[in-house]
Amino acid sequence: MVGNDDEREIRLIRRAFVKAGSAPTVHFASDGEEVLAHLKGEPPFANRSLFPFPDLLLLDLRMPRLNGLEVLEEVRAHPLLKRLP
Repeated sequence: MVGNDDEREIRLIRRAFVKAGSAPTVHFASDGEEVLAHLKGEPPFANRSLFPFPDLLLLDLRMPRLNGLEVLEEVRAHPLLKRLP
């Protein structure tokens, strides 16, 4: 479940993309492990039609389970994920 602070941050991020003239599909994860599962296409994110590989990754440094820096370390060490900006 997304907390109130998280909901406010999500609205701000969406608004920033709209103001920049972009309307991308934005997916949010509740923790660092969910981010990695989505990126790797692991269940329940295996259907790439529903959960496409992102063009950009924004990380919160204070995510639960794995923080943003830990996720970034894993992304940069993974041969298929490290191309992600």
